Amino acid sequence: MKFALILGALAGFATGVLCGLAAASSWQTCVINGCTGAIGLALLLRWWRQVWVRSLAEALEQQYLAAQEAQHKDVQPTASGKL
Repeated sequence: MKFALILGALAGFATGVLCGLAAASSWQTCVINGCTGAIGLALLLRWWRQVWVRSLAEALEQQYLAAQEAQHKDVQPTASGKL
């Protein structure tokens, strides 16, 4: 989770500063844009990472349950009527 926040903050700050420089803004405006971008992109990347990890965990759980069900069907003896 820390990695996603740091990566998002760095990318957001760089994007905000570069956009401010491209618009020929003052340094104060560029830094404010960078800080705003850092917060916004860090939170967005954190949210996306949580969604991705949750989806991955659900997929792995479904795959495990399907494998368990297939194994259970293979082991279950057929009913021939004899005790």
